[in-house]
Amino acid sequence: MDKETSINVLFNGFAGAQPSRILLPTNRWARYHQLEHELYHHNSIDSVFKNELNVDLSKMVSIITDYGYGDIVCNMNYWLWLNEIRPVRLKILYDETHETKEFNNKESTLAKIEYMVEEWGSDIEYKFTKIRRSFGNILRTYKSALKGKELFSHITRTSRNMWYRYVPINMEQYVFSPLSTQMEWFPTKTQWKRPKKDSVCIYKYSPPIGWDLISKGSFANIGDKMISRDEKVVNKYWNDLEKALKKSNRSIKYLDYTMTPKQLFTAISNCSYLISSRGGFSYLAQLIGTPTVIIFPPREMTPERDYNPQSVQFHQKTMKLFDPTEIATVDIEELSAQNTMRKTEALHKKKEYPTLESMQKLEKDVQHFQDEIVHVFREAQMKDADKAKPVEELPDIDILPILPPVEKKPEKKSVKKAVKKAAKKPVKAVISKALKKKKKTKSSKK
Repeated sequence: MDKETSINVLFNGFAGAQPSRILLPTNRWARYHQLEHELYHHNSIDSVFKNELNVDLSKMVSIITDYGYGDIVCNMNYWLWLNEIRPVRLKILYDETHETKEFNNKESTLAKIEYMVEEWGSDIEYKFTKIRRSFGNILRTYKSALKGKELFSHITRTSRNMWYRYVPINMEQYVFSPLSTQMEWFPTKTQWKRPKKDSVCIYKYSPPIGWDLISKGSFANIGDKMISRDEKVVNKYWNDLEKALKKSNRSIKYLDYTMTPKQLFTAISNCSYLISSRGGFSYLAQLIGTPTVIIFPPREMTPERDYNPQSVQFHQKTMKLFDPTEIATVDIEELSAQNTMRKTEALHKKKEYPTLESMQKLEKDVQHFQDEIVHVFREAQMKDADKAKPVEELPDIDILPILPPVEKKPEKKSVKKAVKKAAKKPVKAVISKALKKKKKTKSSKK
């Protein structure tokens, strides 16, 4: 990618040849009053980041990732564009679960990122930094991700020390990019080519852990992905869609996370269009330039769903449809001509607390944030203590050979009679008789 294209993506409001604002990774605009010749000078962009976000671009910028392609793409997309104008260095935060192949993935998260950077053809400098999963989850939440630095500056020194014990990064350099970012996607080297014979790729979304996950609490988070709470209704929908596609003579290839990144790129770039709910494969289609139908159930189907979808971020060659027949017969030419991207108009504003009410809210948020830090800190300490406990080795014991059971000899009748008589006598009588015998033996010795 060239500098001119990157400048057109990140700068806007040109007055003559001079841009009047720059897009920040928080999906907000900042005022930009540099001269035209300073556009390529590092300090011009650096000063905006320092003034607005308190981020020093001469140092490494910390970002966080997670399992899905969507998390990888959204958190790196902005920095790929900026790196074309002004070189940046990234510190990608991950945890122990990203080193392994979670949720039946063929590749670990780290391997996915390395493959994606190669596909982007970017020379962006990055390194991986490992943190605890529980601390990473705090960074991924809305409150701490978007307001983390404002909250962090108000927490106590004790809580701050607890945090830095398990997250060894400078929080001033941490930036969170919201998933619903409205900006152009940095294209990959692999690009879409429409095949001669119409075919589709389909990704059938289901909860990652199972249908038990769909409770009242969690359904809001995945609501715009789900067709129904009822598994039978969902299965019927996919069956109807498959029948409609076969009727339209469009061959089908199903995608899942057991496929490697290379297999996914090959499949998505060689099909006529992708059919998917909001998710990682839809992001890949945006990078590759593959036309995409986002399965988007109408509001009345599931009234309890959270109907604030993130599907607005899919703005390149995309339609939101639901009816199986409509999806199966969509005009591919019309689909590939779609462009619904609308960048935000909002300017970046530093968080201020001018009123008593806002100060009280800040105090409440800070206390909640500190409580979360203490909770995950204690949890991490307990895990460390369990790992530090030495495993007690069992002493070496000589194992004796197992002998065959010894047969009991039958007791004599006289012995049995003596035992029976002793059992019948009172205990006191038996003891007194035994004592008398001892006295007699002593007297005889004298």
